[in-house]
Amino acid sequence: MDANQQKIGKYEIIAPLGKGAMGVVYKAFDPMIKRFVALKTIHLGFTEPPDDDIALRFHREAQSAGNLNHQNIVGIYEYGEDAGRAFIAMQYVEGQTLVNLFKRKHRFSLSDIQLILTSVLAALDYSHRAGVIHRDVKPGNIMLDSTGTIKVMDFGIARIESSELTQTGTILGTPGYMSPEQLLGETVDLRSDLYSAGIVLYELLTGERAFTGSSFASVIYKVIHSDLSPPSRLKPTLPASLDALVAKACAKKADDRYQNAGEFAAALDQAFAATTDLPRVAEPSPGQPDPQRTDDPPTAVHTGKTGINWFAAVAILAAAAGLALAAWYFLPVGREKKQTAARLPGTTFKDCDTCPEMVFIPAGQFIQGSLSTEKNREANEGPGRLVVIDYALAVSRYEITKAQFARFTEETGHEGTGCRTYNGSWELDNQRSWQTPGFEQADTHPVTCMSWNDAQAYLRWLADSTGRAYRLLSASEWEYAARAGIADNGTEAVAPTDTCKSANVADQSTTTTYPGWEIFDCRDDFVHTAPVGSFQANAFGLNDMIGNVFEWVTDCWNDGYEKAPLDGSAWEAGDCGRRVLRGGSWFTPPGYVRASFRNRFDPDYRSSSFGFRVARLP
Repeated sequence: MDANQQKIGKYEIIAPLGKGAMGVVYKAFDPMIKRFVALKTIHLGFTEPPDDDIALRFHREAQSAGNLNHQNIVGIYEYGEDAGRAFIAMQYVEGQTLVNLFKRKHRFSLSDIQLILTSVLAALDYSHRAGVIHRDVKPGNIMLDSTGTIKVMDFGIARIESSELTQTGTILGTPGYMSPEQLLGETVDLRSDLYSAGIVLYELLTGERAFTGSSFASVIYKVIHSDLSPPSRLKPTLPASLDALVAKACAKKADDRYQNAGEFAAALDQAFAATTDLPRVAEPSPGQPDPQRTDDPPTAVHTGKTGINWFAAVAILAAAAGLALAAWYFLPVGREKKQTAARLPGTTFKDCDTCPEMVFIPAGQFIQGSLSTEKNREANEGPGRLVVIDYALAVSRYEITKAQFARFTEETGHEGTGCRTYNGSWELDNQRSWQTPGFEQADTHPVTCMSWNDAQAYLRWLADSTGRAYRLLSASEWEYAARAGIADNGTEAVAPTDTCKSANVADQSTTTTYPGWEIFDCRDDFVHTAPVGSFQANAFGLNDMIGNVFEWVTDCWNDGYEKAPLDGSAWEAGDCGRRVLRGGSWFTPPGYVRASFRNRFDPDYRSSSFGFRVARLP
């Protein structure tokens, strides 16, 4: 068939996506609704004599999956027949299946795995409650779409509980992922899907298939008779809590497994939480200054002890072992981008002699937020979600310096007096300003005593002076830049052993002036701010993303990430009477040296630990 010329029903065929024994899946276009669809087809007479059961089962797929409406399930739009072919029009998903990622040798962090499995279990929990069993849960049917959502697809051999199709005596599915009872042709229930999910979990943890063989028969024999090796035997760094989880999920007898998806998901959450005994929230030490916090009471952290951990299901990809997605965390956005040599990632430039030095950082995607297992995590850091930065962005290499801000004030006459400084406690001193923050600074130090409003005034001047649309980073852009493709979610943005090489934070130097503070056990020789560029740059070539001074971002404050933008844009809804700061500062104790830590203050609030950096589009 010429895919560019023909139609199936009303759908215009664009290109084949895949081919199987029974039919072909096409990318197609619905001219009525103006959307792309995936069109799954079978030839009704492909067997001799025609197998009416297969056609009926195909129709059942549309009935079963067509009634499922869940963010983690590929949606079904329509069933139809045309010229001897039956077809199902379904949601067209751009993304990659786990099979694709396995083939590319992508490694998965524990937190990646938690997201994937919890999302799959959320989909199965929903379908099981609707009376639909998938019957073919496997890596090829689990996809990460372009927005970062996990999608379970292909309910092609699903059955409705009341249906007599595909029950006793019929083996359908993929042998290496099928439950023993399914391979034996026995009646299966929802626990068979949970077994298959456990086998997928095993492969994600170990990088190896659970059961392999030289033939179909040898695989079946192993599934039915052979014990599954504990994951930690293949990967000794895996914790024992995950061995127990997999063993129960993949028990040979259905009665020995988790009895529903909610039970499995709760056990999953507990097992991953058991990978660390770190506290969920750490308060500053008595006497430690804490200008980072408002008086808002903390919100409760979901423990996942009952039901599905929906915090993880809706997009969290984080755990204490690291959310870098190793090679998956910063996947390509999905479409090629033409970049001139002048805009390649890492390229630097200035728009004027006294303008900030800018660095182009690449487009990409990352998981913003943190899991309940992250040390010192606060509830406002969740739920985690995948954010797609599908555009090039220029970010200032350093925080705006005192000299750069002085040039602005010389030309505009901007005044900024009144700053909170520390002298046993944080108090407003109307005599203090960016010029006199209470400690000595050179022109190369980051300007401090900056309010959000001060930063906006500087940006307006810089934009007018250069003709370029300078602005603050959004909170998403800031965290993406701070992680730089290598910093794990669930851990500090700089390794604790390297903190004094990478960030100016509270350390042994601090105690010489402020005894009794909670500090890092290292020494960087700076009590207050340090000249910009004094510490190692991150992988994007940016300095001081963590430490030196807190950095204002554009966003209004919200108590969590529900309904937050997923495209990197600033969240300019919510409590705009408070604006967000990120990154910690020279006084920051270990609990706050995290890329996911969030803070907020009034737009006119100044502190000798507050500064900013700038960004602009190419």
